[in-house]
Amino acid sequence: MNLSLEGNRYIVTGASKGLGKALTLGLLLEGAMVTACARNASGLRDAFSNHALYEKRLFTCAADVGKEDEVGQCVDYAARMMGGVDGIINNAGGVEKFGGLFDLNISDWINTFTVNVMGLAHFSKAGREHLTRSPSPRIINIASVTGLQPGIFNPHYSASKAAAINLAKHLANIFAGDGILVNTVVAGTFESPAWERNVQRVSREKNITIEDAASEEGRLAANSIPLGRIGTADDIVPLVIFLASSRSSWITGATFTIDGGKMRCIH
Repeated sequence: MNLSLEGNRYIVTGASKGLGKALTLGLLLEGAMVTACARNASGLRDAFSNHALYEKRLFTCAADVGKEDEVGQCVDYAARMMGGVDGIINNAGGVEKFGGLFDLNISDWINTFTVNVMGLAHFSKAGREHLTRSPSPRIINIASVTGLQPGIFNPHYSASKAAAINLAKHLANIFAGDGILVNTVVAGTFESPAWERNVQRVSREKNITIEDAASEEGRLAANSIPLGRIGTADDIVPLVIFLASSRSSWITGATFTIDGGKMRCIH
């Protein structure tokens, strides 16, 4: 099955590290043009400074996904530099403050929803006009299994991811008439900057080394995953590439879980 994205044009948010960077490089390897977006311009430069091979197909744009005006400027810039936009990969997200329900204040909730929900909304709204000019327009959103199966920690994050999954379904409905396909990839526990931050938190709270905290958290996570390991960005990128390709032309409003089998429910 040929999934070549030769000449296709994508925006990837949260692209300066972790999964966003891996998605950017994966799309480039498939022959696509990519505009990598993140809040920090220097972070973007550092992330892709060693990838001169792609300099004619890779562009960067610093924007805060929670600020509608910056998002609009970034999308217009991407369309201008690439000659259009065929897809938006809404990967930016996360949580600034870890905590339980009674550890969080209203700002923690607002900040988390601004990035994880409004960022998706801003890029989808700003990108619609450009996407309608594409022969195969796509919006692909990255969410978390906690949006489907929350635990007892970080309720602001899991609630925001549930909202993001719901919003993607809504967008699939209203954009279907434009031919824009909207799908969600729900990721389980995988190696990422967020995972590293959690390991550092555990290290501080338990007064143990980073290595011991990583080993302990990795063992606990793996015990809840039937395939016996946490994931990597490389486990997730191929699914996104498939959804970005012409082979996914009758798929919209779908939610794909990729988590090593951790989700037990049928949804």
